[in-house]
Order: sequence, then C-alpha cells, then structure tokens
Amino acid sequence: KNLNAGLNATPPPTRELYQLADDPRETTDLAGRHPDVMRKLMRLANSQHTKSALWPVRGLDGANH
Repeated sequence: KNLNAGLNATPPPTRELYQLADDPRETTDLAGRHPDVMRKLMRLANSQHTKSALWPVRGLDGANH
C-alpha cells in the first residue's frame, strides 16, 4: 500500500509504504528502505492523476493550486 498523507498540507506530504500481507496494521513504514519502489509508485500516481479546479491537490498539482 502506498499512502500519500497530507497532500494539501504544508510542509509537503509524507509518503509511506506498507507490505499489507505481512503488516496488515500498517505499523512498519517501508518507504525509506525502498526508494526505488516509492519513485515507481509516485511516477504511476502522477501519470494517473487528473488536475481538478474543484479538488486541487497541492502534493500532486504543485504549490500554486
């Protein structure tokens, strides 16, 4: 599970990664151990995101939205 918490927050959002099969309660954030997986997931999230004037997400759209 890739979790992007606080996408409209300042400072920038935290990004977390969990192995739900082994850690269903999400107690161990694996993002720091797997930066390659995080980069891949963020590329995927960014490529699938559609900007919206009704629901702007600064963490994906940039600080000016």
